[in-house]
Amino acid sequence: MVYGEVYILEVKLTNHNLNIKKDEVVDPTELHFRFSGNLILDVSFTVSKEVHYRLMGGLIRESYVLEQWGETFDVVLPKVGDSSSRPFTYRFETGYGGENADLDDWVTFEMGVRVHIEEYREIAGVRKYYLGELLDEAHFEFYGISDEKVGYAIDAANTLYKELTDAGNAVSSIEAYLGEELDIDMTGYFATYNSMVDYIEQGDYVSAMDVFYGYEQGWKDDVIEALKLRVGGLKHTEQLVEDLSRQFSELAIEYQTLQTAYENLTASHGAEVERMNAELASVRSTNRLYLFSMIAAVVVFVLIIARVVRRGGLGLRSSPTPQPSSAF
Repeated sequence: MVYGEVYILEVKLTNHNLNIKKDEVVDPTELHFRFSGNLILDVSFTVSKEVHYRLMGGLIRESYVLEQWGETFDVVLPKVGDSSSRPFTYRFETGYGGENADLDDWVTFEMGVRVHIEEYREIAGVRKYYLGELLDEAHFEFYGISDEKVGYAIDAANTLYKELTDAGNAVSSIEAYLGEELDIDMTGYFATYNSMVDYIEQGDYVSAMDVFYGYEQGWKDDVIEALKLRVGGLKHTEQLVEDLSRQFSELAIEYQTLQTAYENLTASHGAEVERMNAELASVRSTNRLYLFSMIAAVVVFVLIIARVVRRGGLGLRSSPTPQPSSAF
């Protein structure tokens, strides 16, 4: 319904197969109750505001009544195959703001119809009427639209567009700083925005806002997880360098122990100096080669780490960031 417009709501009753005559018994087990010849038409009208909010990852809707009224009529039962109608006039004047509803709420108009058989019973010559069996019922709900509400839906779509565009730019800046692409897929987020735009272009603002209310900023968590993976890879490489450094220190201590032992032996066993000289020369030669190899390995890993830090070379890849359609 459009705010400010006047609507004619018509209730049409059609008798498909109810073949009962006036003053006949309605229920054979209740002989005192008879058909009055009329139906009771009970029509109710409710104007509410529908509030949407997120809770535990789900979309919750709650309704609050703003206005409510109703009317009841006696309607002669049409013959089988015939119909009768009853019109109602309503001007939609409940809008947004003030005491009615905010722009992030929905104003709804609901019409309910219930049709009963009318029965009567005579007691001491006095006829009393009763609400009999329910024959049928129907409910209709309409959403209220105003220029304000349409503008709000378009602004919501533009807000989503700006956020996703800023998100794409932020991811690109991080990747430029690291010198590599992060494993972040923005396709689903932009699909959400495009779905909202499609609904707005179709004039279905209710579905468009349902998409907006259901949107979650999960891309931020995706960025954090991608950065955690990269930091984890750096820590693993740094651990290798620490292990090599520790092995180098242990080897240096072992060589110093051999040197000390040689000096002690030289002082106490002068006669064996020549033999020990030969053994020590061999030990020195072997350890120098080992030390040289270990030092070279450490230098190479340090250079690798320096290159990784400068260029961020962990090799994470991602698909290209999709671009949304233009904002309104």
